Amino acid sequence: MTTLGDSRRANESHQRALELSAPTRTMTRTLLTIDATACSHHNGDIEQACRRTVAALTALPADYRTGLVRRRALNLYEALHYPSR
Repeated sequence: MTTLGDSRRANESHQRALELSAPTRTMTRTLLTIDATACSHHNGDIEQACRRTVAALTALPADYRTGLVRRRALNLYEALHYPSR
């Protein structure tokens, strides 16, 4: 739903997934948060999207800021700079 831009349904799914995931599932919860920030971006709240993404990334240990987590954050960054993509 996030990728399709259906922010309402995506946010509902993100919230439910956060409720179901254990607090110790750091990467899962971070990915859900970054996906939610993409919805903020889709909805035009660019500042909120950036702030929440930075907060999510800085809360992670450096070793976790790689792979899929990094890619999702970069996707948001690229969307800010290249909106036609």
